[in-house]
This record gives sequence, structure tokens and C-alpha cells, in this order.
Amino acid sequence: MSQTKYPVVQNESKDFYFEGQRVIDETQLSLKEWIHLMQNCPDEYFLKNWRFPTREHLLEFLDVLPTIDEKVVRVILSKIIMGSGNLGFDEMGIDYRFDTFYKNCSDQERGGLPLEFDRRYFRTGVAWEGVTWILDLLPNYPKRALDVLSSYFIAHYQLMPDEKITGLSEAITIIRKRYIDNIDGEINIQNTLYNLESGQFENVCAKLYQDMGYHVEITQPTRDGGIDIICRKDEKGEKNKLLVQCKRCKNKKKIGIGDIRELLGIVSNEKATKGFFITTSDFSPDCYSFAENNDRIELINCVDFIRLMNQYNGKYWLDRIDFIIAEMEAYKVRH
Repeated sequence: MSQTKYPVVQNESKDFYFEGQRVIDETQLSLKEWIHLMQNCPDEYFLKNWRFPTREHLLEFLDVLPTIDEKVVRVILSKIIMGSGNLGFDEMGIDYRFDTFYKNCSDQERGGLPLEFDRRYFRTGVAWEGVTWILDLLPNYPKRALDVLSSYFIAHYQLMPDEKITGLSEAITIIRKRYIDNIDGEINIQNTLYNLESGQFENVCAKLYQDMGYHVEITQPTRDGGIDIICRKDEKGEKNKLLVQCKRCKNKKKIGIGDIRELLGIVSNEKATKGFFITTSDFSPDCYSFAENNDRIELINCVDFIRLMNQYNGKYWLDRIDFIIAEMEAYKVRH
């Protein structure tokens, strides 16, 4: 038995039980207590573990997320992401659809039922096919994990209870905050990028656009005309050509308007779709004003670049930067 007494939901001044377990009033827990119970809830207690207790708990958790151990984050995600199995109300919904639409169908015809959700239930007795396997995509492929969760929501939102929808939404927020928007150590990353050779930095930038789905060409240093990478998509409906210029600068030195005007001129001469300027530092205010009024120019400063690399390569991409550079060198040889 647990030696700790947790706040319990009351029903007519008595503890409320669910299947023999006292139901914890999770809204009365501190964030620290809730995290502890998410990892190890005593057998005599029942904890609703499919979402954060309140919005305030979630916001507090997001504030301290960079400091929370990876194993703890994964445990919480594994609980609030939809797992395989059945929910209490599934049978009611399936019975309704069966009585309304499927009652006169033969067993063979049920194989053609409109919803895979119902077909799976009739076939296996299990309604929900979980997606906790997306944890295996973290930390290296957070965007792919988010794409899976978004697709899962689109396919099932009409069947999911509100609290499960909330939990899935919270999981998406945590993954983005933890693995994409977390730019702790920005100065160290900035210094690492600045200390690369020009060609190495270009390789890292090319890897980013390759992961975005572009066919990339890293230009020869003596023939680039100021353009370091040419990115193309040739698929129907997505055809475009991007010109990318990469420049390493110390963190206090900002790119000036002259460089951006020159890039726009090259974009126009080459009849490209758009020009991107990537730097390890930042841009002057004039550059940002100029880009706001020119849709064919986009500026990517160091913080933007870190976020994009986190999104497409995971938050630990810097640990693999030597491999990324070598991989793109091999790509240049093959192409």
C-alpha cells in the first residue's frame, strides 16, 4: 500500500472509486506530483493519464521542459499518445453504426465497410491501432513524428473523445517544443557553424534543403556567382528553383542590405523562383524591411537555421555534423 495520501475525487463526501481504485483528483496535484504518478502510480489509485490535468500544468511543464530527463518525457508522451486497444464508449459507437448502416450486411460485405476503424474491430476485436511507435522517431526525426500524429488526428478526430484529442494535441506541442524549438546552446552552435570552412557550412545547408525534398546542387566555388546551392523540385504542381547563398559571420556582425540586393538581382537574372540567404549571425533592419517587400527573398538567420535543422534532423544534429558534411561530400562526388 502507498504511504502517501493523494487528493481523491469525492462523491457525496466519500472517496470515488473506479474498478476498485480510488480516483485521484489530478487537478489538485502539483506538477511534480503528477509527473511522479505518471511514472509510478500506486495500485490502489486510478490516475487519468491521457492528458495534462489542467492548462496550467501543461504551461508549467513546457517552461521546464528543457531541464526534464529524456526518459521522463518519453514516459509522459507514451501515456498521452493514443495506444492500441479499446475505449469504454467504442462499442456503443460501433453498435450504433452497425444498427444504422451495417445490420443487413453479410460477413463478406463487412469487409468493405467504409471505416477501417470498424473493419478492424470486426476483424480483430480491437478498435484503436495506436501510434506510440512514433517515439522511435525521436529525437532524430521530430517532423516525421509530428506528421504521423497530425495524420492520425485527421483520420480519427470524429471518433476520438475530447480528452484524447486534448492529449494528442499536448503531445504535438511537447514534441515541437522539446525537439524543434529548443535552441538552448545557441551561442555554442553559432560558434561551431562559424568555425566550419565555407564549403562545410554549405554542405550542412544543402543537407537541410535535401531533407526538405529538393534536388540540390552545390556549386563550384569559382563558378557560383555568389550562389552556393541550387535547389530544384521538378514534380508537377511543385516545380520551382531556389538559389541559396550561405555566409558565415561572427555573431555580432550583421549582413548588410547590399548583399540582399545583389541576391535579388541574381534571382531575377536566373529566372529563379526565390532566393534564400542563410547566415550564422543576423541581418540588419534594412535587410528585413527589404525582404518583407520582396516575396522572392527570404532571410534565414542563425536562430531560424537551428530551428529548421532541429525540425528536419532532430535536436542532436550538431553531434552528427561531421557525418552530415561527409555525407554531402559523397553526394557531390556521385552527382
